[in-house]
Amino acid sequence: MNHIIKKYTECFKKFDEESIERILKYVDKNIIFIDPFNKIKGKKSLEKLLKDFLVKFNDINFSIYNVTNDGIYYFVKWKLDLKFKNKKISFFGISELILKKKFGLLAYRLLGLWKKFLR
Repeated sequence: MNHIIKKYTECFKKFDEESIERILKYVDKNIIFIDPFNKIKGKKSLEKLLKDFLVKFNDINFSIYNVTNDGIYYFVKWKLDLKFKNKKISFFGISELILKKKFGLLAYRLLGLWKKFLR
């Protein structure tokens, strides 16, 4: 696995203010981030999005299950557990990461998202 992708995915083991700062080290200044709720461009916009995420949700825990690639495109299978208004929620997803050679992560696109509500 590419060292940038490895370091990027390791940042999600503990998702907090410090991990956001580490995440930003591995993304290109012109990163494009697309998921069902957001479409943003630029490192500053990504930083705001991630910090807002920390404010809105509690007990955030990402689990990375698998990373596959063809050299440029990386596919990450993951699970996100969190609390929103004291309700536990789990999301399962597959994300596409596009690596810009030697400059960091250029694009993030969520390919699939499955939600499970827990009591």
